[in-house]
Amino acid sequence: MKNIFKNALSWLLVAVTFASIYFEDYLTSGLTFILGALLNTQNYRLGVLQVCVTTCELADISTSDECNIRGGLKTVYWALYSDIDWEDMAADPLQFDTATQEILGYTMVGGAVFNKLTFERKQGLYDFTYTEDTGVYEQVVTMIFEGKSVTLRNALVSTIGCCKIILHIFDNNCLERVVGVEWDGVTFEPQVKTLRITRHLDSSGEFGTAPARDELDIGGESLFAPIYAQVGETNIPV
Repeated sequence: MKNIFKNALSWLLVAVTFASIYFEDYLTSGLTFILGALLNTQNYRLGVLQVCVTTCELADISTSDECNIRGGLKTVYWALYSDIDWEDMAADPLQFDTATQEILGYTMVGGAVFNKLTFERKQGLYDFTYTEDTGVYEQVVTMIFEGKSVTLRNALVSTIGCCKIILHIFDNNCLERVVGVEWDGVTFEPQVKTLRITRHLDSSGEFGTAPARDELDIGGESLFAPIYAQVGETNIPV
């Protein structure tokens, strides 16, 4: 909808420009030409400015004094980057809070949905690690699925060819993170290295020691730490 309005306004400005030239109203034609040029370059200029400028701000930072902080992940939902209308979400304050940079809801494309990953809850985890040497956050999300089946094998194998994965993570502290997309201050965009399967261990386990299992690592790289969300599990499009 946003693009349709923008395109219509661009064509209107073009029509007014030519009409002004025809009637020798050069002041109006000059103004409409400039407005059209600004309209078509605005998003580009803002995006470049935001990406190129890195600000420094030292804020108060403190550890939590809660006594019941839990580690690990509760559940994860995944979809492909192309399944989500990021432009529509960025323009809707009910779906994305630009002040806090939190996702509040999703607009899906063509009836697409998220799928749920149910894994061993105590063993699910994520690590997002920034180092000056790499200049990015290296992301690893690990999940372990116990047991074996043809269905599980086929589902895991089919994911190997996927990239641009989006993960919506619910942790054991009722917090939500979204991995696989970045907000540059103006628009959503795919992260530096999109999420994909980086390791799959298909293991029989060891009798009396470790059960048969599949271990899955999903990894990528981003310029910024993954953003938070307040969508709620019951509101994930499935």
